[in-house]
Amino acid sequence: MMMKKRDEMFGHIKDWKNSNLSQLDFCNENNISLGTFGYWRTQYLKNENPDSSIKVFKPIKLVAKKENNYKITYPNGVCISLSCEVDKNELAKLIRCLD
Repeated sequence: MMMKKRDEMFGHIKDWKNSNLSQLDFCNENNISLGTFGYWRTQYLKNENPDSSIKVFKPIKLVAKKENNYKITYPNGVCISLSCEVDKNELAKLIRCLD
């Protein structure tokens, strides 16, 4: 039973990764609670990287769309938009807080 659920949820995680949807939108479309999805996403990541004691940098994209407009998109779909002048040190603090 547990392996069936695991396989089902890992399939959902793979589908989400290929969907370009946020976790929330994917969960809503597939009738999955966000908490359940987060739990299984963590299990999936542990399965993909069994040596989770190794810390790795997480890639993020920082795109300047217009002067003083920034969009930060994390691999998990979290997106932050800033429409103001941002000090690079303050931006670095923000990114560290969200990691």
